[in-house]
Amino acid sequence: IKLAGYPAKNIVVTGVPQYDPYFKHQGVLSRVEFCERIGADPAKKIILYAASGKASILFDLDIVEGLTKAIESGRIKQASQILVRPYPRYDFPPAKIEELRRRANVLTASPVTHGGWKKDNWEFGDADLGFLISSLAHADVVLTMTSTFLIEGTVFDKPVISPIFNGQKKLNYWYRAERFMEFDHLNDLKDFGAFAIARSAEELYDLVNEALENPKKHHDRRQALVLRQAVYTDGRSAERLGQFLLDQVASA
Repeated sequence: IKLAGYPAKNIVVTGVPQYDPYFKHQGVLSRVEFCERIGADPAKKIILYAASGKASILFDLDIVEGLTKAIESGRIKQASQILVRPYPRYDFPPAKIEELRRRANVLTASPVTHGGWKKDNWEFGDADLGFLISSLAHADVVLTMTSTFLIEGTVFDKPVISPIFNGQKKLNYWYRAERFMEFDHLNDLKDFGAFAIARSAEELYDLVNEALENPKKHHDRRQALVLRQAVYTDGRSAERLGQFLLDQVASA
């Protein structure tokens, strides 16, 4: 409506079908079973780091390395472990997954199923979706720069932090992480105050400590963000979309 002048009367809001399983907590494993699957300690907090694809690829491993050191040194106060979730299109190769898994406090696994040999040879199967939902359900705090995990983490009412800094890299403005929050769609999310923004490593560690200590902080703001972005939270958005399409066929 705002950018293209599209008539409001021709728009029907059905919700987000992709989020239906989230609202239903469909296929969530128990914490013990989930931790066994990824090699985690169920007694430790889980810091879920979701990579944001091309936008964050320069910074992700620096930030994860810093988090690992902060856990080992006690800078992050509660006993924690990091679950690194690669971006589906830029999934880590098996060698990189094994390298990360060998590090203390770092867990990772492929988020998708691969088939064939071409670049975009991935897809979400039922097991992949279950892994995604269980990751969100059992995370104690969600970290991501610009991914839709900023929304998905709030759907599961988790403390969410966006680390908007460059790791150890010195970059010019056009490559700097700080400019991501200038994007319109991220500004719209930021205005709700539903997730925290870390502009330095030290600020990130402070925010992680705060989130683990007080996970219910900003609960109301998270709920407001979910309602704005998803509109419907009943897990029936696919049904509404399907019914709309059937009605269009019937009236054609």
